[in-house]
Amino acid sequence: MEPKDFPYDRFNQFKAEKDAALQRFFNDPNPQDIPVIVQPPIDIWGVVAGDRVKSLERQLDAFSVAMQLQSDFAFTYLEPWHGVGVFANIFGCRMNWNDFDAPQTLPIIHSVDELRDLKRPSILAAELPQMILETIRYYRQVTSDQLDISLTDTQSPNDSASLIMDTSEFFAANLADMERLAPFMEMLTSVMIEFSDMQLEAIGRRASRPGHIMPSAPGLGGIAVSDDNMAVISRRAYSNAALPYNSLLGEHFGGIALHTCGDFSQNYATVKQVKNLMLVDCALPGVDPQPNNPRKLGEAFAGSGIPLKVRLGSSEQDWAALDELIRPGLRLIVQVSSDGDVTRSNEMYAQLKERCQKTLARKKAVV
Repeated sequence: MEPKDFPYDRFNQFKAEKDAALQRFFNDPNPQDIPVIVQPPIDIWGVVAGDRVKSLERQLDAFSVAMQLQSDFAFTYLEPWHGVGVFANIFGCRMNWNDFDAPQTLPIIHSVDELRDLKRPSILAAELPQMILETIRYYRQVTSDQLDISLTDTQSPNDSASLIMDTSEFFAANLADMERLAPFMEMLTSVMIEFSDMQLEAIGRRASRPGHIMPSAPGLGGIAVSDDNMAVISRRAYSNAALPYNSLLGEHFGGIALHTCGDFSQNYATVKQVKNLMLVDCALPGVDPQPNNPRKLGEAFAGSGIPLKVRLGSSEQDWAALDELIRPGLRLIVQVSSDGDVTRSNEMYAQLKERCQKTLARKKAVV
């Protein structure tokens, strides 16, 4: 859909209801309901990453479908998504654009010895941060500031470092050479804060936070961070080279929402130590080849006060995981994807909502 044809007033009325529901969830330390999100189909993660015009049109298409879907919360912000290599590019990694997928980067540091010569980069000397800021300005201009905008996909300090530096060398240094790795991690985290603040200034009052793939709204605060390495590195490595730097982001932005793909069970306890952790997003069966064990996940986060957003498949076979996950004391959000068929998706919402409510009631009855 072209921006000139989008129903801004109707959408913002819809958005206000969803934002209010989201605020109530975050303000309630012991919610008695399990919100269900049905996400409309959208793909801005491939070749569209290089085309802000097409990306905006696809996001507006998704908003149009969202207004027809039954869903407790909704993703109501535009995202200036141009790949995951933002901070790798800032540190000098070249963007490799192609006509079949999202852009990729290659590492420029191949040994921890090379870190001693690394200088703090000039953020706006790189291609991708300039592109992101221009996309934010474009979104604001063509929508006449009528829609919220989030930060771009912020890869965590650990994830970003593993793109800048040869991954195997970096992971080894996480365990064996933090004395030489730490100054680089501190510099990288500082650059992440600086560029994120630049984006927030460029977005202005319509900044929707925490952002990327998280339920978000103006006024919530925080920052969304993709921290996929937590699923593959050990607890000690995470404690050394991820926990302190995620905590710095959480402190600066007044909250941090962490996303990961895969099973991160070895790091459940450590992740909960991140300062100002406001939400964790992770995978259950149907959306990831190595999903989390629902029973272990539920046991780890129940009683922690940390909201947990789980993504799972759209079949009832996938939903069986909820029987093991749901329990009293777990602040839970369940997310599934729509195939674009509104009638079928609304039936799925009703079935999933009923299943969550009945499961929670049954678990409460036996406590």
